[in-house]
Amino acid sequence: MNKNTIWPISAGLAALVLAGCSGGAAPGYVPKKEAALPSGIAPDGQEASYFPFAIGSQWTYDAVTQNAINGRVASNKSQITYRLDKLTPMPNGGHEAYFTILDNKNQPTSHEVWRIDKTGLYNVGSGKTTIRSMNPPQLVVPFPVKPGEQFKWNGTEVNEKNQTIKQTLNGTIDGSEPIDTEEGSGNQTRNALAVEDSGTVKLPDATATVASKIWLAPNVGIGLFRSEMDWIAQDPKTKAPVRFQIAVLRRLKNVSLK
Repeated sequence: MNKNTIWPISAGLAALVLAGCSGGAAPGYVPKKEAALPSGIAPDGQEASYFPFAIGSQWTYDAVTQNAINGRVASNKSQITYRLDKLTPMPNGGHEAYFTILDNKNQPTSHEVWRIDKTGLYNVGSGKTTIRSMNPPQLVVPFPVKPGEQFKWNGTEVNEKNQTIKQTLNGTIDGSEPIDTEEGSGNQTRNALAVEDSGTVKLPDATATVASKIWLAPNVGIGLFRSEMDWIAQDPKTKAPVRFQIAVLRRLKNVSLK
């Protein structure tokens, strides 16, 4: 945490007294040890805590998006909220959660569907008005969690223009890592399960390289997320190659669990 500390006069006087004592410390004084942060890996059988689903729960994020065209960067800061509006039970005991994405004026901008069951956490689909499903659902992290494990996902998605997008991702479970979130009145540090992936997305006019990393905090949800996308396409007017880059960072600002 970065906090300004104001030392009271009494503390300064105490320091002068201690400076004259042998050994430079008060007799019998034992510095208090900071409590260790709980692991970011949930116990076996409690994997649902990585993204606790309950109707009415909300997660608000500070978001930064950078768009670059041939190296010219434009940055946009915003605040978005994921509101869980609907839960559908699955035959294997899991659930699919339907989220409405809200802007900083609390207006809906899009929707996402996530699934969690005994086999893993999945991103099922998204869309501004209609959910466009991934086929099969994108595997975010397989269960049970095994740090160091690698996994693959291949699938397709139909975009807003009804074009089929093919994706290939290679994932790695990095294990427990500390993250800082902007909750309450200041930074809060906690451990979270870190999972990263990289791969390709075949766009209609190019193939993009993609990479992302997600941090899932037990009993909290997504604490931090970042992604990058990079591709070269032909300018329709000049026919010259144009490089496009997009980087997204979302950091948890507030969470309200039901």
